[in-house]
Amino acid sequence: MLARIPWRPVEPRHRWILIGILAAVVLVGVMGYLSLEKEVTVLVDGQCITVTTRQMTVGGALRHAGVTIGEYDLVQPGIRERLANPSVVRITRAVPVKFYYDGVEQVAMVPIPTVASVLQQQGIYLGPEDRMETNLSPAGEEDMYVRISRTRRATFVERVEVPFKTQYREDRHLPQGTRKVVREGLPGLLEQRVTVTYRDGEEVERRVLSSAQVRAPQAKIVAVGSGTVPQLASRGGEPQQGRREMVLVATGYTQSPEEGTADGITATGTRVRPGVVAVDPRVIPLGSTLWVEGYGYARAEDTGGAIKGNRIDLFFETKAEAFRWGRRTVKAYIVE
Repeated sequence: MLARIPWRPVEPRHRWILIGILAAVVLVGVMGYLSLEKEVTVLVDGQCITVTTRQMTVGGALRHAGVTIGEYDLVQPGIRERLANPSVVRITRAVPVKFYYDGVEQVAMVPIPTVASVLQQQGIYLGPEDRMETNLSPAGEEDMYVRISRTRRATFVERVEVPFKTQYREDRHLPQGTRKVVREGLPGLLEQRVTVTYRDGEEVERRVLSSAQVRAPQAKIVAVGSGTVPQLASRGGEPQQGRREMVLVATGYTQSPEEGTADGITATGTRVRPGVVAVDPRVIPLGSTLWVEGYGYARAEDTGGAIKGNRIDLFFETKAEAFRWGRRTVKAYIVE
């Protein structure tokens, strides 16, 4: 059985003590409840928004105030910070900045348009030779950009072909005007250590640091047939027989080393020499033997861009002989 506790009336002095305790508890509860409410002022987009909230963090207070935060917006203090009472929260909206890097255009969103903020967001570090152009404004104006010309260098080893030369050798055993390859050419090979400078991904400079020959070039050898050229007659008498008589405009020319081609080879593959005449093949076939008034016998072995129709060029050993001949109208015969 439970023991019965006899009821005793509270004495008046104890009653006031109980009333005081209950009042203190109620007061503490009310003060605690009121202390949860905080006054928060939000400064955003040129506006001032004031709310009373019992949220504990900045982020919670902003949600309570209906303020949306972008990914790159700057919130001060941070959204995870605890609220004080009262609190002021400042929000700086991110603005677009065009960012040109390695020839590629991107857009960076930054709340404070500075070079440092753009580079930090993009994870870019400038090198000592990088170049930068910008029009950033503290006011966050439109069409802001940061243009970086990236400079980098790479060193590597590469192999480079060296072109071979062609050597022509006269061969009296081959028919005149024919050619025969005696030996094929072979390009040489160099191994080079080079440093290449790139700007915005494009090569702007190449410098050879060292070079070593791996294989020497081997010249191509071509035999050029040299048929027998009739002996020049004296600058007089006409041939005894002739198939065709013509009237031609003949010009004297020579081919000095500084004016001639590298190998002095005619259109038919022979070397230029006295007795060679340049013709228009449509009028005088190449390989024909001519007798030219005042010059003698000659062989049609060459052509020329300015030689059209009844015109020929006669070769002389020296400029003096070519000048003396000049240009004149002559009678000529095709002998064979």
